[in-house]
Amino acid sequence: MVEPGDFLLVEASENAEYYDLFYGDSLSLTEVDSTLSTKVEIDNDLFDINNNKIFLKDKNNISHVYETINLVDLKSNKKLSIKVKLRFWLTKKYGLKVQERYPPQNILVYTSSDTTYIIEKNTLFYFTKQLGEKVYCTSFPLEGGLYNQMICKNGYYAIRTENKIYLSNNLTKWDIIYNDKRAIKESMVITQNENGDELLFSEYTPGIDYKRHHIYAYNLRNKTMSIRMTFYKRSDFYENKLQPYARHIHFLVQDKYSDNIFIGTGDSQGEAGIYFSEDMGITFKKLGGGNEKWRSLAMMFNSEFIFWNMDSAEPQYLFRLNRKDLQENVSWEKIDKYPLINSALWCSAYVSDFDMYIMSSNGEGQLYDNKFRNYGISIAKNRPEVYELQARKCKGIDGKYAQYSQFMPIGTDVHNFVYFVDLENNYIYKCKVTEIK
Repeated sequence: MVEPGDFLLVEASENAEYYDLFYGDSLSLTEVDSTLSTKVEIDNDLFDINNNKIFLKDKNNISHVYETINLVDLKSNKKLSIKVKLRFWLTKKYGLKVQERYPPQNILVYTSSDTTYIIEKNTLFYFTKQLGEKVYCTSFPLEGGLYNQMICKNGYYAIRTENKIYLSNNLTKWDIIYNDKRAIKESMVITQNENGDELLFSEYTPGIDYKRHHIYAYNLRNKTMSIRMTFYKRSDFYENKLQPYARHIHFLVQDKYSDNIFIGTGDSQGEAGIYFSEDMGITFKKLGGGNEKWRSLAMMFNSEFIFWNMDSAEPQYLFRLNRKDLQENVSWEKIDKYPLINSALWCSAYVSDFDMYIMSSNGEGQLYDNKFRNYGISIAKNRPEVYELQARKCKGIDGKYAQYSQFMPIGTDVHNFVYFVDLENNYIYKCKVTEIK
C-alpha cells in the first residue's frame, strides 16, 4: 500500500515483444533494425514512412491498439515484420503524490471559489486558504462513500448523498427535499431562469431494474417541485414509441463559460445521448445520440470548445465540439475525436494549478491492458493532451468484479489536493498532481 510522500504506482507494460509507440510520435527504422537502408517499403494502410520513421497517417481515427507492420528493404530485399502497441497518453511527466491516506469512510469534498466544504465522520466543516483550520458547521450523515455531491450558489446550498437531497441557506439547518433515486457524481445545478432560482437535478438507478428517470426542478423561493424532463424506459419506447428514452441519466452539469446546462444519458445505442439547454434549464435540445460515442460520464470545457468522454467497453475517445457549432442534432462532421483506448472513461475533477482535469478509467474493456488508470488532461491548447498519472492491474473488488476497479476522484480542495476513493479497498487518498523530475 502506498504511503504518504510516495507517488502512486504506474505499473510497467508486460508486452515486451511489441514496440511501445505513442500514437502522436514516430518509430525510427534504425531502432527496428540498424541494417535497413533508407529505401524501405511498408505494407500497412494505417502507417507510412517519412525521414526513415514510421508514423500513423490518420492518428485520430485509429480504433485499436495492436498492429503488425510488414517492411521490405528495397535495396537488400530484406523482409521483416514488427509488432506495435499504440499508446494514447504521455508518460513520466506528471504523477499523483500521496499527501494522506485515510481508512475506509464516507467523505465528501467540494470547493467553491476560495472555500472548501468537507464532510468526514458525519460532520460538515469548511476551510479557506486564509483560515487554515476547519470551521465546524453541523453534524451531517453521509449515507455512502462514492455518490455524494455538494453545490452552492446565490446563498443556497445543496447536498446529495445516495438517494437523498438536502437544502440549506445557512450550512447548519438542512431540509430533505427529495428521497428516491441516487446519482453518479455530477447531478445537480443551481440556476436562475424565468422561474427564479431553481435547483435542477437528475436521477440514476443501477442494475437491471429499468425505470423512468426525470430531470426535476425545485423552485428555491416557493419550495415547489416539478418534472422538467422525462426519460422513458426502453420498454416505453419499444411498446409505445415514447421518447426520449434512456437506461438512466449519467450527469447534469453547467458550463461555466456559457451557463449552458448539459445532460448525459446511457447506456446502449438509442439510450445514449447528450442534451443541452440554452435557457438555464427551461427547455432542452438533443445535441446527438444513438450510439455509444454519446455515452459519457463527464464533460470538460474551455472558452472555445466543449469536450466529453466515452463510458464504454468499445474503443474509447474524447470528443470535441466548437461552441459556435452547438446545435440540435449536430452533424458528426463537426466533431473531432481523440483516441484514449483502454477501458471505460469515468469521472473527473479539475485542478487549477495545472489547468488539468483528472479523469479515471475502470476495468471495462481492457483493450490496451488489464490496468485501471488515472489521466491528467490539459486542454489549454484547445485539444486534449493526456498524461498517465497512475496505472495498476485490476485485482477486482472482493476478489471479483475486476471491471469495476477504479481510483475514483471525488473532489478537490482550495490547495488543489485531489481526493480519491480506491474501489478495491475503499481507502481514501489525498493526492497532489506533481511534475516528475
